[in-house]
Amino acid sequence: MRKVIAVRVNYSQLVGLGHLYRMLRFVKTLSKKYRIIFFIDKKKDLIVKKFNYEFIEVYEGNNKFKSEIEDAKKIKRLIKKLKINYFIIDDYRIGIKWEKFFYQKQKLIIFDDLNNRKHLCDFIIDSKHTGEETKKRYEHLVPKNCQKLLGPIYSIINSDLEKKQKTKKNLLLYFGGGGDLSKYYNFFKYLVKANKLKKSKNKINITLVIGPLAEKFKKFLQFKKNKNVKILNNVINLKHVLEDTSMYFGVSSSIIYELNFLKIPACVFSKNDNQTNQTSNLEELGIYFQIREKDLISDYKKTSNLIFTFFNNFKKVSDITNYRKIKIDKKACKRIENIIFKSNNNYKKNYTKNYTNNKIQKNGFYKINDSLINKYLFFRNQKINRLVSINKKKIENIDHYLWWFMTQRISFYYVKNYKIKLIFSQEIIKIFKKYFWYGAWFKCEGIVNFSEIIDGLNSQIKKTQKIKNLKWFAIIKKNNPSVFYINKLIGFKEEKFFLKSNINSIIKNFNIKKIKNYYFLTK
Repeated sequence: MRKVIAVRVNYSQLVGLGHLYRMLRFVKTLSKKYRIIFFIDKKKDLIVKKFNYEFIEVYEGNNKFKSEIEDAKKIKRLIKKLKINYFIIDDYRIGIKWEKFFYQKQKLIIFDDLNNRKHLCDFIIDSKHTGEETKKRYEHLVPKNCQKLLGPIYSIINSDLEKKQKTKKNLLLYFGGGGDLSKYYNFFKYLVKANKLKKSKNKINITLVIGPLAEKFKKFLQFKKNKNVKILNNVINLKHVLEDTSMYFGVSSSIIYELNFLKIPACVFSKNDNQTNQTSNLEELGIYFQIREKDLISDYKKTSNLIFTFFNNFKKVSDITNYRKIKIDKKACKRIENIIFKSNNNYKKNYTKNYTNNKIQKNGFYKINDSLINKYLFFRNQKINRLVSINKKKIENIDHYLWWFMTQRISFYYVKNYKIKLIFSQEIIKIFKKYFWYGAWFKCEGIVNFSEIIDGLNSQIKKTQKIKNLKWFAIIKKNNPSVFYINKLIGFKEEKFFLKSNINSIIKNFNIKKIKNYYFLTK
């Protein structure tokens, strides 16, 4: 008689379909050896008919989940005549209160990514990548003898995915498996109409995937007639869609691991707290662009512009994914199966990796590449830099990305003792009908002394004169005397501008409101 694996999983408009998809993929190979039984709140025809597994409905009629304890009692009654060997749980609602009913009676295998509550289990599996903190997850939250399978080597992706060469500009929009889509309607409508006005060579092909549990999406369907728009509804398997995708724009869900495997550049946003990831952790997975959900809702024109900007700079955008430190494969299920069901601990040791080995750079100046797009913004947004900047406001990601791909500015960073100490940037500007070199610099990591700043500025000026012999122009706030002093030390002289045309030119170029609050210098 085959051993039995019970799976308790939840899916809904609120949590989406990610947990269910993960479980369906995980048990795919196990079903050849084990009897698989899914325990779900309610049977949905769309789900049940698509997969050849046993589905037991936990709550009939109008009954629904109320508490862990009540749910555990209900499950216990349902499995009374079944000999369950393994219990797999992938459900945020379930924790230690539920697990006490089954621990040491069945092998308990928990899939989680919250790292914020206790579990009573034999195995805990969490593929979420949190940098160096990954290996510390669930400390003091699980029994000492619980085996922790942590990190993206355990991220379960569609095993049927194949890497393909893309020749077309195919954008995939995905707002999640469930929820209210109407809030994204204005964004989608504007994107489609703006795309329609583009020249043929600049048009992109837009595919919108509407999740099986999505609501309020009927208005979107009117765009099906558009030549460059494809709308897919009730699609469970995104294999063919993903394989043809050039760029992804959508929720930061478990799909990010499949994007990594296929090397698809992506811009993501979070709908739920559990989808929130630190920028540096996403970067290590190859996801370099992250905006706020409200950018789609309240600033949809700018968001649409960002998408076209990505495609206009697609070579650069695509190349950024090559900087990823983590490369997902299709072996996660096999790894987990070998550890849990075959007790192959050697297999586990072979695949426990440290993903955070940073390449150490020697002291010196380095040209900034696109992989530093977010780090540049982080340093610029530090309070110490904003206080002395012309623009004191914190720059949002979306504005930074648009600027990054449009600016002619060239930037360098200065490394000392393995830290990025300073960033210098330069560009040629036109003012007073003349051309000048204009630059900026800001502090980054650790303590920065005057000599490092002066050496950096002198080196920058020397290099620019070899490119083009032009005067330098500088604007310094009067509340920043130290920078004024540094510029005087390296040869900048204060200029007095009295002509009205000059004042208007400054206001126009630098968005300055009160001229009297600034020093103007040249060298």
